[in-house]
Amino acid sequence: MTDDTFLLMRRRTLLAGLAAAPLLVSAGRAGAQSLGDLRLQEWLAARAGSADPVIIPASRLPLSITGPVFVPKGMNLVIRRDLVGTPKAELVLSGTTSIRFEGSRVTDVPLRLTGGTISISGFDYRGYLHSAAIMIQGAGPYRDLRIEDFKVSDANFGILRHGHGSSLTGAVIRRGRFARLRGDAIEWNVCPRDTGVLVEDHEIDGIDDPLGRPNWGIGIGFAGAKYDQGWDRAVSVKKFTIRNIRGRSLRQLIHVEAGTDFTIEQIVGHDISDRYSAKSGMPSAAVCCYGCSDFNVSGVTADSGSILLFAGALHNIYIVPSTNFTLSDVKLAKGDIQTEMGGANSFGRFRRIDLAAGSMRLNGAVANLELTDVAVRSARGKKPILENPDFLSGPLTRFRPKAPNSKRTRLTLRPGV
Repeated sequence: MTDDTFLLMRRRTLLAGLAAAPLLVSAGRAGAQSLGDLRLQEWLAARAGSADPVIIPASRLPLSITGPVFVPKGMNLVIRRDLVGTPKAELVLSGTTSIRFEGSRVTDVPLRLTGGTISISGFDYRGYLHSAAIMIQGAGPYRDLRIEDFKVSDANFGILRHGHGSSLTGAVIRRGRFARLRGDAIEWNVCPRDTGVLVEDHEIDGIDDPLGRPNWGIGIGFAGAKYDQGWDRAVSVKKFTIRNIRGRSLRQLIHVEAGTDFTIEQIVGHDISDRYSAKSGMPSAAVCCYGCSDFNVSGVTADSGSILLFAGALHNIYIVPSTNFTLSDVKLAKGDIQTEMGGANSFGRFRRIDLAAGSMRLNGAVANLELTDVAVRSARGKKPILENPDFLSGPLTRFRPKAPNSKRTRLTLRPGV
């Protein structure tokens, strides 16, 4: 059995077209000075080891980059000039390296991180020639990455991490602005060896893929390597936090597969709809978790979109339910809460829930269920709470608790009329 067999089928096809290519020299785009004129690679190499920042000064004309340029390890690079690229252009970063953009705009020159401790700030990217503005793929290892104060617009993916075969310890990705994307704003894909990732303070304004590619259209997505019937941490994406995210006009805002020991908090969604990325094959949701364990979701406010805590499945066969979670401080103007939960020694806690026009559809069962301060005003013709423990049948029977316990306090249920 190959390693590819273990990858989550829903997210396997994101990395087409990312292979690096050798440096080419061309005249560049009209109105730009070409890489062949400036010999940027040699210019950087001559300044390797500098104790001072290496500055590419501002210019009236943008700098055209036609192939990969490798930034020397340990360099503190400051770019003040606009960059324009081709389908083979990229800046390659590794080692203990810092790159700061000051007033420069970058078109089709992505950053590729191959390993090390890297700091990025001020990046302002646009362009559809590449799969992502920032690609974190390579042998690694990665440690203490920082990507801050950046913008990605009119592009495919924003940040794309593919962790199969590498490890990452510590990352801070904060204060990003995303607009008019086709793919995901931040995608952390197949990352069971990553830990300590913080994603916070991001604004996402519009994700829609007009080409109908499967699984494109997520705000922020994290995925482990595979679903495991014991929620094995070794194959799960783990110990990460997603917080203070505002997103609008997209299909899914937050998405996690095969995750454990994580927190999602302070999420605000507007206009979450299946009108966007219509052929992606994904349900529309403010938060969507598949086959996850030991996690907290809190502070979710949305005028549309549901919260889905689903079982993990492969080839339409259920493998493992979600388990051991707390969902709290939720206000949905129009949307449901749906679960596919289970576990012999499990819990599911729902605290301070307010659904203005939706239902709680509790599929499956946990050993200890808590509903506290829950107010549900269901849509017309629907019950406020629907429970279906028999969801845990067939391949999921093993996850059914023997003596489930339920504690319900201060419930306000108003059926739709």
